[in-house]
Amino acid sequence: RRELTKVRASIIEATEERHFGSSQPCTIQEILSQRLQHIYRLEQWKRNLPSASALATYAEMVTWSPPSYSNNRFRTLLTIHYHVTILLINRPVLDSITEHELGQDAFHPCTGEISIAVENDFAAAKELDNIVSCIAKTCPEYLDNNTVWWTCNYYVFTAALHLFAILLASYQHNSTVPNRLPDLLDIRKAVASSLQTLESIDRGSLMSRKGRKCLERFLHVLETVAPHAASVPNDMSFNDTTLTGAFDDMLAQFVAEPACDFVLQSSQLGFLDSDMGFPDSGFDGQQPF
Repeated sequence: RRELTKVRASIIEATEERHFGSSQPCTIQEILSQRLQHIYRLEQWKRNLPSASALATYAEMVTWSPPSYSNNRFRTLLTIHYHVTILLINRPVLDSITEHELGQDAFHPCTGEISIAVENDFAAAKELDNIVSCIAKTCPEYLDNNTVWWTCNYYVFTAALHLFAILLASYQHNSTVPNRLPDLLDIRKAVASSLQTLESIDRGSLMSRKGRKCLERFLHVLETVAPHAASVPNDMSFNDTTLTGAFDDMLAQFVAEPACDFVLQSSQLGFLDSDMGFPDSGFDGQQPF
């Protein structure tokens, strides 16, 4: 665990350097190069693990009885941290493909590496979700007895955010990358599964429940705007600046409002009962922006 912590510390340090240590944003080539270095170091750590600490898999854990979780509590927790580290490594790539037009020539030589990174992130997020879901169903006391509930709750929400980012990337218009991403239906199912897992383990967590409901609303809006890339009319594509601007403004307002509500609400009940709808913008799938 100590060595894994060192690996994660180096990733965080590189991320901070990228965001705060340079006046120029990193190119996608630099981001991918850093990713390969971090992945290599992480896999080296994994190969050097003693057999008693070998990482578990969902396929293995789904066959365990409750006592097996107690007997393998260290392996289980180490496995969870491993998959979260993969998400941490791949996050800059997800940022790039959701913030830039990937149809630009500068991205074409990197399409293959981007796709590998996204596939890697997708697999890690799904495995993390499956593992925590398996624990919650088979041995929920593991979350309490090993004081890892907060960790699992936070990490599953992180996985849900990554899966949603991949879903957004799959809707990118005029880009070669979406054609090499996981199947759209598989991504959508993975997002739904992560939200179900988050709900099953929230234990009354206010931020977890609010975050889950926000993501559910975002999914609704995304699917209303573009239920499928192939079925979206030309006058309602994501490249339409009118649509994009209205969509971005609406999401920004919706994100800001829950934060204000959280600070100003006097009780959890009042906060959770507050209006979860999007601002009235005529967005009902029938009226244009």
